[in-house]
Amino acid sequence: MGRKFAGVLGWTGRSTTGFLRERKAVVRAIVYRMMWWSALGLLVLGGGVVLGHGELPQREIVLAPFVVALAICGVLRLVAAERHLRVAALGLGVMHGGAVVMVWSAFAG
Repeated sequence: MGRKFAGVLGWTGRSTTGFLRERKAVVRAIVYRMMWWSALGLLVLGGGVVLGHGELPQREIVLAPFVVALAICGVLRLVAAERHLRVAALGLGVMHGGAVVMVWSAFAG
């Protein structure tokens, strides 16, 4: 039974790898868009705390989603092939950078 399962698992892995290699451009485009939407989601989730919805936690907890999303936007800006996606990542990164500066200065004073 174990040998049969290992054979099926190996076949599944090889066929999945072949499928992804054949459609590399499509998979890459989907991953880039997932990165962009994730960064936008982090802006929305982190922005609620900054705008006063709920109790204001410590600085590191407030800064974390903005810094992570800023890094995602930076990577996306560098690796995306489509111009419109690079421009959108730049705009979203500017918003995240502004949020980082705003939160940092709010906690500094």
